[in-house]
Amino acid sequence: MAAMVEEARDLVSNILRSCTNSEGLMLEESIQRVLKRNNELKMEVSGFLKKYYHEFLPMADSSLSLENRARDIMTDTQRLTSLIEDNLNSQRLSDSAGKRQEGEARLKEITVTISFVESLLEVHKRLIKAREELKNSNYLRAAELTEAVTEIMIEIRGLGCEAIVYRSLKEELDLLKSDIKFSLYEEWNKMVTWTTLSSNNQSTDLAILSSHTVPAESCEDFENVVLSLFTILEEEEWKARVKTYSQKLLENIVKPLLTNGEHRLEVQSEREDKIEMMIMTSPPVSIEDKLCSVITILTTVTKMIPLAHRPDWSSKLGKEIEPELYLLVHSLLSQSSPKTAEERTSYSMISETVLQLEESFVELGLVVSEYTSLSDYTKNVDTHIVNQQCQDILDHARLILTRPLYETTAVGGADTTELLKKFKFRAEPQQKELEQHQVEADISSFPFSFLFPCCLISSSTKDLIALLYDTLSKCESTSAATASQMYITSRDMVDLFIALSQSYCLTGESDPLVSVLQHNNYMYVSHHLLIIGRHQFSSGLPGKAPMTFIDFVPQLRRLAESCFLAEMGSQTSVIESFLKSSPSFNDIGSDPDKQESLTLAVCQSLNHIASLSKTFSNALPDELHKRCKYGLLNLLVSELIERTLSVEDFSVDDSNFLYTFLSSNVLEKWSVDHRGRDETEEAVADLCTSWEKLKELVFVLKAEQEDIVSRWGKGEGPLSKHMSVPEVKHLIRASFKNTSRRAETLAKIT
Repeated sequence: MAAMVEEARDLVSNILRSCTNSEGLMLEESIQRVLKRNNELKMEVSGFLKKYYHEFLPMADSSLSLENRARDIMTDTQRLTSLIEDNLNSQRLSDSAGKRQEGEARLKEITVTISFVESLLEVHKRLIKAREELKNSNYLRAAELTEAVTEIMIEIRGLGCEAIVYRSLKEELDLLKSDIKFSLYEEWNKMVTWTTLSSNNQSTDLAILSSHTVPAESCEDFENVVLSLFTILEEEEWKARVKTYSQKLLENIVKPLLTNGEHRLEVQSEREDKIEMMIMTSPPVSIEDKLCSVITILTTVTKMIPLAHRPDWSSKLGKEIEPELYLLVHSLLSQSSPKTAEERTSYSMISETVLQLEESFVELGLVVSEYTSLSDYTKNVDTHIVNQQCQDILDHARLILTRPLYETTAVGGADTTELLKKFKFRAEPQQKELEQHQVEADISSFPFSFLFPCCLISSSTKDLIALLYDTLSKCESTSAATASQMYITSRDMVDLFIALSQSYCLTGESDPLVSVLQHNNYMYVSHHLLIIGRHQFSSGLPGKAPMTFIDFVPQLRRLAESCFLAEMGSQTSVIESFLKSSPSFNDIGSDPDKQESLTLAVCQSLNHIASLSKTFSNALPDELHKRCKYGLLNLLVSELIERTLSVEDFSVDDSNFLYTFLSSNVLEKWSVDHRGRDETEEAVADLCTSWEKLKELVFVLKAEQEDIVSRWGKGEGPLSKHMSVPEVKHLIRASFKNTSRRAETLAKIT
């Protein structure tokens, strides 16, 4: 459009230059008309463009919008650029910090390595120095250097450094330690010597049997050896060293001296720094001299160790020799127990010597507290006599308990009453004045308080209880110490009974009578132990010493229960083995083989129960016998019920056979052949929980649907008391066809 205007203007200018003024006026009018026409043409063109190209107008607006968005994006880009530059600057700072930390870690590592190398150099120098000291026999200095090296090596190990040099130095240190220990042991063995005559070379003409040479307290060379050993040896090594020495001391010196009355100790000092102790043959030596010789031996072997380490040596030596030394002295004293008044008078000298021995134990550091067991043994002379009596009682009890288990005797209420009549109750002092008939009246007034049920027990068990009563009855006329010893012996008798009776369980005998007798023996002993202590003898003891055996009762009853349950478990297995061979009840009415197999299994089970009942009838208490018998019967009945209920569909023959079999071969046969005369039907039902259920099952097998509904009685009849809803419905479905009548019957069983 603009180009067209420019062309018009150029045309007008050219015309004006070529025309005159008059002509110019005319031309001017023409030009005005042309311009007017030009404007009209522009309007037309503009209208045409608006009319036909109006859809291009939004593009201008979109361009402006895009331009504004571009400016915004450029602004955001510039801002993001500045942020990136700032981030790059901070990243450089982080890299610099990381490099610095890495440098510090590297510096630390280098510092540790330098310390490691310096420590290795120090270890190397000390190892060389320790080796030189060892060559010069300066053991103490070598041991100190070795221990210092050990501490440095521990620190090096803590640095976490591993190197060939370190391992080599560690091997060198171990080798050096071994060399020092070997040298020290050699020096020890040179100064501490043993001489023992072989049993093959011994003769009655030889006076010296064994000898032991030790350094004196003033021996400086041995002191250096001991100090070196204490420096370099670890605790466990010292214990092993002391243990070996203690065993030799006991076997070669102490034991020969105390076990033979014709051996004595001879001590000689060869030089100022050496002491020799010899066991020699001689005429019989008194016990006092032997005990004094033990004091001399212990004093000599204790004081050879330097004073600084003497307590440690003494404590370890005492722990090793104390138990066996005590037994040796105790055996020596027991052999000299007085039996007459004159012997008791002379025994006081032995008591004084024993007291000196105990004091020397404490003084030398062999024990940490007052050692009074030996002196107590010698002070109470009467105890030795009591000990012999107690030993005789235990021997008697052992003889009683080794008698055969099958030698039985019947016990029960009358037996227990007779035994209690021999001993009056001691609960109150006024009861001591009661006459025998009054005590009997007290017992008879409470017939179930102390009565044991009638059964069979081993006669040895009854004799043991009688011996136990007799032993405790002797405690009332003795001193408190003697009574206490008798009481301990009585408890030992019970322990002996438990130990020996348990040995029958290990023999594996299959006779059920063995388990029954063991059960009865345990229960019989536990019954008497409930009352034999505090209720009968405790108040009559000197000093009112406490006496009880109740703590044995739970153990005895657990043993009785375990052996009897084990026997019942084996009998249960026998019944299950019979039933395992019997067939299932599916189609049993038409299968003669199944019927014969089932009849055989049930007959075997019932006969086994009956045979076992005869064995148990006289041996077990009546109530327990019934529970055992009917427990096994309940197992059989439960298995028959379960197999019957497992059948999905009964034919007429199946129902008839099972009805007849269960009625005659189980219910009637047990009631006629095996039920006791004094056992009512109600008693059988109480003891055999599945008995009534079996009766109801037999009823359902033969009954009509109306009879079953009537016996169910809307959930309150006899059938509902013994059988559940699912069980009854299962029997109805298995016995009757699927009809509307059966559906009505099932609906009524709720």
